[in-house]
Amino acid sequence: MLRNGIWLGLLITCLASGVQAASNPQPSVKQMEDELFSLVNHERSLRGLSALRPDVRLHALARAHCLKMVRENRLDHNFPGYPRLSVRAARVGLHFGSIGENLAVGDTTIMRYFHEQMLASPGHSENTLDKNYTHMGIGIVKSNGKFYVTQEFAHLYDP
Repeated sequence: MLRNGIWLGLLITCLASGVQAASNPQPSVKQMEDELFSLVNHERSLRGLSALRPDVRLHALARAHCLKMVRENRLDHNFPGYPRLSVRAARVGLHFGSIGENLAVGDTTIMRYFHEQMLASPGHSENTLDKNYTHMGIGIVKSNGKFYVTQEFAHLYDP
């Protein structure tokens, strides 16, 4: 009898977990990218800085860099034989005065975690809060339970 009670308890727990997961599904990568973009602009507004505008080319560069990190299985700005960010940006037709990149990897979908970790890092914070940047693109790629995050910042000129 007790054995059946244990199984029933496990069944109820599993069903409750399934209901909770169904009512609180994991956000899509696009939703995560949008949330992180909003968090950056909110932080900038708190400090009196202008909002960054999205740029599809920066987004594509960010997503491609995430894929490169996944293939190489490491978090890094530079890989042997792989062009630096400024070269990659020029190749896609960006005209920029300055450009920067933030990277992170983690196992959570909570974008506030990534945002706060980047703000705690002097180099990442400097990019996030650079008053000269005008545009940003964010890429996120999930692989093996980890989320690779790249933020590309630039001061773009009209072509």
